[in-house]
Amino acid sequence: MKFKKYIFFLSNLLYITSSLFCISNINQESDYYTTEPEILTSEKKINIQKRKTKITIRANIQDAEVYLNGQYEGNTDLTINNLPEGRYHLRVEKDGYKPRRFVINVRAGEEEFYYVELKKLFGIVTFESSVKDCSIYVDGSKIYEESVKLAEGEHSVKIEKFGYKTQQKNIYVFRNTHQVVSFDLKLADFYLTSFKTNKKSFNPNLPGASGTIKFSFYVSTYGSGLLTIYDEFLNEICSIKIDHFNTWNQIINWNGKNSSGYSIPNGKYIAIIKSANFSETINFYVDNSIKLPKTSITASGTGLGVLPTATIYPEDSTILEISGGPVFSTEETLFSVPLSVSIGLTPFSWLEITGKTGFFAATEGSPCFLNGAVKSIFKYKNDSFNINYGFLLRAGGSEDIYWEPFGADTGNGFGGGILIGLETNKFFLGASSEIVWGSVKKVESTTDCIIRNGISTQLKTKNINLGLFISNNSSFGHSTELKDTRNKNNLFRAFEGGVDISIQPFSSQFLFSIKESCLIFNEIKYFKSEIGFRIIL
Repeated sequence: MKFKKYIFFLSNLLYITSSLFCISNINQESDYYTTEPEILTSEKKINIQKRKTKITIRANIQDAEVYLNGQYEGNTDLTINNLPEGRYHLRVEKDGYKPRRFVINVRAGEEEFYYVELKKLFGIVTFESSVKDCSIYVDGSKIYEESVKLAEGEHSVKIEKFGYKTQQKNIYVFRNTHQVVSFDLKLADFYLTSFKTNKKSFNPNLPGASGTIKFSFYVSTYGSGLLTIYDEFLNEICSIKIDHFNTWNQIINWNGKNSSGYSIPNGKYIAIIKSANFSETINFYVDNSIKLPKTSITASGTGLGVLPTATIYPEDSTILEISGGPVFSTEETLFSVPLSVSIGLTPFSWLEITGKTGFFAATEGSPCFLNGAVKSIFKYKNDSFNINYGFLLRAGGSEDIYWEPFGADTGNGFGGGILIGLETNKFFLGASSEIVWGSVKKVESTTDCIIRNGISTQLKTKNINLGLFISNNSSFGHSTELKDTRNKNNLFRAFEGGVDISIQPFSSQFLFSIKESCLIFNEIKYFKSEIGFRIIL
């Protein structure tokens, strides 16, 4: 009897457990699908041939699976032709998203468009670590809370802290669940690697970053180090001690001065970084012939006035410039006031990247403009002078054309040019030739272009540089603008010339510029005045 009672008790317990399991599954299923399919109406309808049918199903995510009456039809965006007219059960689903079910009506002679929005399924994940204040990244993005909501599916997790070994693992997040992911970080072994400089050569007499060199290296954990600079004969120049490493990437800026505070002469130098049992060496050069060109940023790169020059700022320099001033014409008292902000970068000793943006104040609508240029300059060095040569590419556009169609360089269009120059410590003389297509909006021929040839020169002193420039703009082609009265080709469309003065007070990294120029265009004279402020970083 007792045995039968136990059997009866166990059978009832099994029945109750199975019932609860079924109820749980029903609740999950009802959360997974809506209880009843929704009626889905089409976004729009287009009449097509009689007795023909066509439906298009779109979703807020790409490649969602589409089923009709339980049969897989394809992935969104999906178009199905020539279905029998009638009522269909539509199901749209994708991993990590809550599927949706609908009822749709397919009618003959109509093309119907349906849109389905799927919502992501989420789970909660809590991260724990044996070490406090760690950095945790999920799928490459840093998180700032211990518990986060993640979409259902696989995720990559990385945890790191300086001084400890980085750990990575993949986790799978299930919908409507909460899981804890734990990490046990171990202390890292010390090593030093990736010792390098940001430039091969530099001139310690230049201001700002142009006159410094940056040493960088990687360490895995806590420690201290010693950077020592030697000349090519292994005579010690100076040493810099790093007392405590507190991050992986170490950076040391050096101004090129020895232990007595004096700038070191030209030549080859050796830098050695030592820490624990690790030591790495790198060579670099001090070159006092590297100069700060003291040129402003034009639509075609750095130059004098409106002309690009065959000069380039020292490697790893950043130039920021703000400039503006009025333009007067013989027809109007005040023609415009162009205001601009410019930036220039020299990632390598032979490459310059510039950008310029602004607007034309005191002009109807205050139209904006944007242009950029890439300039590559190479140097043939001699004891007393350099011969510089190179090329440039440029592109730009504006809401309106600054000058009348063609003739003057507006900064619009796409073009390129070649540059050459002779440079000494006290003097620069250069020439440039550029061709630009698409400088106006309304053209009759794809051959429309501007060719600008110019000469520039600069007298250089320690704190003040005086530049002069002159250019001739030729135009070829014709636009449909009513103001455009020229013939197809005009070799002497516009002339421009002026002065460009740069002032560098107290050998600082700040420069001021003053430009005065005159443009003769279409028998009208334009007088331009501009002041600017530059900083060399």
